[in-house]
Amino acid sequence: MQRHKVMVLTKNPLLGRYLEQLLSTCPEIEVVQAGEKPDATVVESCLLSQTERKVLETVALCGDIKTAAEKLCRSERTLKRELAAIREKLCVRNTMQAVVWALWSGLISIDGNQLIGSAFRKGSRK
Repeated sequence: MQRHKVMVLTKNPLLGRYLEQLLSTCPEIEVVQAGEKPDATVVESCLLSQTERKVLETVALCGDIKTAAEKLCRSERTLKRELAAIREKLCVRNTMQAVVWALWSGLISIDGNQLIGSAFRKGSRK
């Protein structure tokens, strides 16, 4: 029997431990921690605040921190600090992983036309 690896991400540590304990009772599920590659992730819907989701969406659309900081009316340093907190919450190593993970999990969404447009704009600067 194949076991599926599942990671639990919550704001509340008590809820996280409860879900891990509950999932561990199922023989087909192995609960994994950050750093291991899960097959699925259980995410608390309010894991990221509305502001944090907006930050990730803006970074994804702009393609770089400097442009995103200008668009969000923040300093680069403030934005980097916010992104560090987001990476820690999502248990990822870099901002690209955070954006991809948030898109994949449905925490953020981006119109494909906007993303393609931003990629062309970024490419034309080279």
